[in-house]
Amino acid sequence: MNFFKKQFNGNEFMIRCQCALRRISAQQKKYQTHSKTFKKQIIELLQNNERDKAFDKCALLVQEDYKNEALTELIDVIDELMKNSEIIGTQRICPLELKSACGAILYASPYFPDHTEMMELRNMLIDKFGKTFPEECVNSKVISPKLLSRLSSKPVDSDVVNYYLDSIAKENNLTTEENKLPEENPNEMLPADASKCELSRLLDGKQNNKYTFGVLTKNVIGKIKKGGDKVEAYISGPNNTKIIGEVTDLHDGTYDIVFVPPYAGNYLIAVYVNDKQIEQIGKLHILEANSLDLNKCIIEGNGIKGGYVNEKQNFTIVAKDSYGQTINHGGEPFAAYIAGPNDVKIIGDITDLKNGQYDVSYVPPIKGNYAIAVYHNTTLVHSVFNFSIQERSTQQQFPTVQQHIQPQITKSFIPVQGKPGEHFIIDIGSCSIKSGFESVGNPSILTPTVVGKNLHQTSGFVEQNLYVGDEAIDKRGILSLEYPMQKEPIDYNSLKPIMKHSVEVAQGHPTVVITNGLTPLQMKINISEILFNEGIQSIRFVDEAQAISRLYNKQSCVIVNIGGMMSWVIPVINGIVYTNISQKLPIAGVKCTEILMALLSKEGITLGSTSSEKEIARQIKEATGYIQVSPNSLIQPINYSLPDGTSLTIGNSRVQCFEPLFNPQLCAMNCSGISQMIATVLRNINGCTNEIILVGGGSLINGLKERIENDVQQLLNFKINVIAENNRKFASWLGANLLDKENIGKIITLDTWRQEGALCLDD
Repeated sequence: MNFFKKQFNGNEFMIRCQCALRRISAQQKKYQTHSKTFKKQIIELLQNNERDKAFDKCALLVQEDYKNEALTELIDVIDELMKNSEIIGTQRICPLELKSACGAILYASPYFPDHTEMMELRNMLIDKFGKTFPEECVNSKVISPKLLSRLSSKPVDSDVVNYYLDSIAKENNLTTEENKLPEENPNEMLPADASKCELSRLLDGKQNNKYTFGVLTKNVIGKIKKGGDKVEAYISGPNNTKIIGEVTDLHDGTYDIVFVPPYAGNYLIAVYVNDKQIEQIGKLHILEANSLDLNKCIIEGNGIKGGYVNEKQNFTIVAKDSYGQTINHGGEPFAAYIAGPNDVKIIGDITDLKNGQYDVSYVPPIKGNYAIAVYHNTTLVHSVFNFSIQERSTQQQFPTVQQHIQPQITKSFIPVQGKPGEHFIIDIGSCSIKSGFESVGNPSILTPTVVGKNLHQTSGFVEQNLYVGDEAIDKRGILSLEYPMQKEPIDYNSLKPIMKHSVEVAQGHPTVVITNGLTPLQMKINISEILFNEGIQSIRFVDEAQAISRLYNKQSCVIVNIGGMMSWVIPVINGIVYTNISQKLPIAGVKCTEILMALLSKEGITLGSTSSEKEIARQIKEATGYIQVSPNSLIQPINYSLPDGTSLTIGNSRVQCFEPLFNPQLCAMNCSGISQMIATVLRNINGCTNEIILVGGGSLINGLKERIENDVQQLLNFKINVIAENNRKFASWLGANLLDKENIGKIITLDTWRQEGALCLDD
């Protein structure tokens, strides 16, 4: 023990938090003053028809606004830390629920060096939880994506600047000149000038880990380029190391450069643009990598538990350091030896995924008892795994995608009883819960995730006044509807009666729950608690992306899941889900419905803003909406009849409501659209697959497949195969059914839950 280590003082920490809040408040007032000044200058420039200068000034305005938004995020973060200062002082390991707030301070404080109190908070947290705590927070991806984007060193997207500029012009009744076409403006054709180009900020890296930095290219007049220039990077380091960086043109004037530093120490980076060196010399410090700790390494998968004769068995080795962090590079000398009956000896086939994971496969030739020993050089990793291999009496045949019957859409609840011990599968979505027994072959119970509360009730839920699912929707005229999965945070009190309704027939049965690879631990805990309280005997958690990959029999694919609240792009390579390079977009079915309501009001159709009227808008969207391959094409108006017989004429709004999926800037979001996200993921996996699978209720809109094919082809000049099967709304449920039969996924029994509680979920 280090007796001279400074002890954490909760009162001192609270005082630092209070001082930091005062400093942020003062800083925000400065930003607001700067913003007003910038806006005045922009208006004057627009009045003088100097749009280019106004654009540059507007870029500064956006940066000020971004910093202000980041500080607003930090106010909530510091307030949370201040309230929990006593808890922080009593814990040796940062509590999971506070990790996001702590990570935000650790990440953001270097961007505000004048905020000494925030730097002091950072130092106190590092002293408390260790020097590796900042890296741990970054690696566990607990930091708010909004904070990450607002403090990004990348230049502001030109579309965002133009959006700001047009908004200012519109507010002040000004007209702006359209930018000249490149053919008419010779400056657009000028090559990048090395003297104007800039190197991104270089943070510390780690030995043997991929390091990425950026270069911003500008032409001789200082205008940001759109790509197409020759960019090269040469890196020198300890032990006479010479590396040529791998360059990726992002076609927005920026270039990503990647290399893997083999040694700890100081590195120098020289960047050449069009054969001329830029003025900045990059100086980078690489920290020594933590060494492998065999006691922390993980060996997991069905291949160490059992299987069948002449079928490939698989398991995974995950290399960990002494802190339990995955060592994110390959090259470790693992070996797997399998011994079986009749002197069977097999050397496992190991695939190094270069990310700390090693896939191992083998094929057992005969039935009997087997043992697996995993070695690192000559050292045994963990203990020997013993299991049995059996023969299938009848080879199990899984239906192809074409053989799956589209599930019947039923009313909220069908009281179908399962066979004793039969598994019950449940897929909890933001708009509906899809559930049913595995023998049925499809989700026979479909419950909208909505509760209805009597409008005349003033306090609390009364049982006879509570309606769920379709019954709540049918009575929407006399009820106040609530969508608990669409709230932030999720309203679990309102979700309970819906789940109780959905799993009533599952009491006493093993249950399979479908989760996303990025599902928060707290959500798993809450769902487990609800299900076990409803009499469920065991829960098997199945990964959604793996389930979809299995359903469509695609070992490698990119899954595009458009649900109610969120759209996801998730790559699966050789059966492994890579959540670290997944993309998400906070625009999906619900947001498109809200946009449709706003657009309809502009067409003179006012539905109102109550929950029941939103339900009508959703029905209009699903009945009349479609996505255009070319977003500027003319469309014909269409008539739509409401339940009361009223006829509405729906115009452009039925296609325009989906455009923010592809261009989020239309609703003031600074993020990539769905097609750009797919292109980014395909770049990140270096063309390992061209298979794109559309799933989720939001993917049923006509025209989505064709639009994605067209957009991605233009972005990458790369032909993709987009799969959009009729069963895609229920793909997660159908795939989970297959994985469950193969015993894939972690099982939590009721006894384990009673003994360990939430600890059994923290894997």
